[in-house]
Amino acid sequence: MRTKILPLLFMLLALTACDSGSQPTASESAAPAAETAAAAAPPAGDPAAAPAAPPAAALPEEIDLPVVATVNGAPISGRTLAGQVVMAESGQLALGEDDARSEEERRAARLEMKVEVLNGLINLELACQEALRRGYAPGEAELDEALRVFQSDLGNSVEEIRQTLEQFGETEEALRGQLARNLAFQKWQENDFLSQITVTDQEARAFYDEHPQLVQHGDLVRVSQVFIGVPLGVLENVKAQARARAEEALQRVKTGDDFGLVAAEMSNDPEAAATNGDLGWLGKGQYLPMFEETFFSLEPGQVSEIIESPMGFHIFKITGTRPAGQESFENMKVDIVEFLSGGKLAEAMRVKMIELREAADIQILDPALQKAFAEYESAEQ
Repeated sequence: MRTKILPLLFMLLALTACDSGSQPTASESAAPAAETAAAAAPPAGDPAAAPAAPPAAALPEEIDLPVVATVNGAPISGRTLAGQVVMAESGQLALGEDDARSEEERRAARLEMKVEVLNGLINLELACQEALRRGYAPGEAELDEALRVFQSDLGNSVEEIRQTLEQFGETEEALRGQLARNLAFQKWQENDFLSQITVTDQEARAFYDEHPQLVQHGDLVRVSQVFIGVPLGVLENVKAQARARAEEALQRVKTGDDFGLVAAEMSNDPEAAATNGDLGWLGKGQYLPMFEETFFSLEPGQVSEIIESPMGFHIFKITGTRPAGQESFENMKVDIVEFLSGGKLAEAMRVKMIELREAADIQILDPALQKAFAEYESAEQ
C-alpha cells in the first residue's frame, strides 16, 4: 500500500513535534519521518468508499494544554498529542469499527492510545533532533522547492493553505520549519541507514519459498485513483473547494479526458504524477471495507462517483481484474525486496532509537499520563 501525502493538518499538529528549540537554518514530505520514527523504538494504518464518510472525531479538551512532555528540553504540546489521537480515532471510524465497549473500557482504551501516540511523538522528536545534530538540515533553495512541491501535491492554493494555517494558529514560517525537519530526517534515514541496507536475490527467493501463503491471492482488481485530500477539522469553505476540485476532475473524466492524466494533474498524491494514479493490484482486506465495496462492484473501465472519506474525496477507476491464484517470484520480487529492506530499516532504526532514548532527558509533564506512561515503558523493556 503506497504512502499518501501527509495531510496539511498533520503538518500543523506536528509543528512542535520535532522542534529542538531553534529553527534550522540554511547553514545547519513528510510521512516517512513520522511513520518510521514512531514505529522504530519499542512499540508505542489508503483510504476509500461509502457515499457518506464517518464523522470526524472532535478535538479533545487537551487541545489547549501548552506542554505534555519534553524531550531534551524540546516541548510536545497538548495540541499536538490531541490532534494525533484524533487522527487515530478517525482512522478507527473510517474502518467502521463498532465500539460496543462500556464507557469505562473506552476511557481505558483512549488512555492507552494517548500513551502510544505520545511514545511515537517522543521517538519522532528524538529522530529529528539527531538528524539536525548530524548536519542534515536542508538549505534554503532545497526548502523552497520542498514547499513548492508540498503545495502542488496538496492541490491547494497559497490562499487556502494560508487560511488553514491561520485556523490552527500557525504560520508559513512554522510550516517551513516542519518541512525542514522532515527533510533532515529523510536525509539521515537515507544516508545513515538505507545506504547500508542490501537485499540479495537469494534472500528474496528464500522469503518467497518459505512463505507460500503470502504469495497466494484471491480475486484481484487493478485500481487507479484521483485523490483530493482534506485535512481534518478544516473550515467548511476549504472543504467545499476540495469537493469542487473533485467534481471538476470527475467531469473531465466523464467528458473524455484520460483518467491517468487527470489523476496526475489533480491528485493530492506525490506519486500520482509518476504513476497516473495507479494503485496497483488490490485484493480484499488491503483497503478500507468502504473502498473495497466500490472496487469489487465496478467492471473494468468503469469509474466511480465521488466518494468522501475522513481523508478527503476519491474517484476510482477499475483498469483490470485477475482471478485467484499464486503470484510468480518474478512478479513478487520487487515487493519482496522492498518488504525485506523495510524490515532491516525498521530494525536498524529500532536499535538507534533505543540508544537515543537511553541518553535522552524525557519528562512527562501531564499528571494524567505520568503513571500510564511509566507502566507502558516498563512493559516494553
